[in-house]
Amino acid sequence: MPEGNRLGPYIVFEGLQKVGKSTQLELLVPVVRTKYSGREVVFTREPGGTPLAEAIRVLAQGMKYDNEMEYVCEAYLYSASRAQSLRRIVRPAQVRGAIVIADRSYYSSVAIQGGARGLDVERVMRINQEAVDDIRPHRVFLLDEKPEECVRRAAISSDRGDKFEIKDLEFYTKVREGYLEAAKLSDGTIEIVDVSGQSIEAVHGVLVTATLKFLEEYFT
Repeated sequence: MPEGNRLGPYIVFEGLQKVGKSTQLELLVPVVRTKYSGREVVFTREPGGTPLAEAIRVLAQGMKYDNEMEYVCEAYLYSASRAQSLRRIVRPAQVRGAIVIADRSYYSSVAIQGGARGLDVERVMRINQEAVDDIRPHRVFLLDEKPEECVRRAAISSDRGDKFEIKDLEFYTKVREGYLEAAKLSDGTIEIVDVSGQSIEAVHGVLVTATLKFLEEYFT
C-alpha cells in the first residue's frame, strides 16, 4: 500500500468515438511519466487491458457476427470485461501507489448502452455496480465534441475496429446526451472539456494542464 495507505489516483478519459482520445492519450501519458518519473504510471483501456478482458472486448464489439447483439447482452459483456480489468490492472496498480490513466470506463456504458441504446442510464449504472464496486475514477475528463464532427471523422476513417464508429448522427447525439446526463450524476467527478474547433496541440495543452493540476492536488 502507498504512503499513508492512500490508493494511487485513477484518471479516465471519455468521449464520443473519433473525438481524439487515443491521440491525446498518446501525447499525454509520456508527459505524466516525465513529470512523475519517480512514480509508476499505468495506462490501460476499457474494454480490455488483460487477455481475458480483451477477448470479451472482441465478443462485445460484435464485428464478426451476422446477428445483432441484444443491447442488454452488450451491457453485461462490457461489464464483465470491466470487472476483470479493474481487479487485475487498476486496483493492484493503485495499491502500489501508481498513477492509473485509462481510456474509457463504465461511463462509456452509461452513455452508449444507457443513453444511445435506450436501456436507461440508471439501469446501466446498476448493471455495472457489482462489476465496478469501489474501483471508481477519481477524475474523468470528458472530451466534448459536436456529434456532427465525430460522424464526419468516422466516415473518412479507414479504421473500423469499433462497431459504434459506423453509427449515424442520431446515435452519436444520443451518446453525447448520455454522457452529459452521467456528468450530472457524477458528483463533480466528470470534468467536461470542450474540444470543438480546437487543434490537437491546443487540446493537448488543455489536458496536460488539467491533468497535472489534478495530480498536484491529489498528492498534496
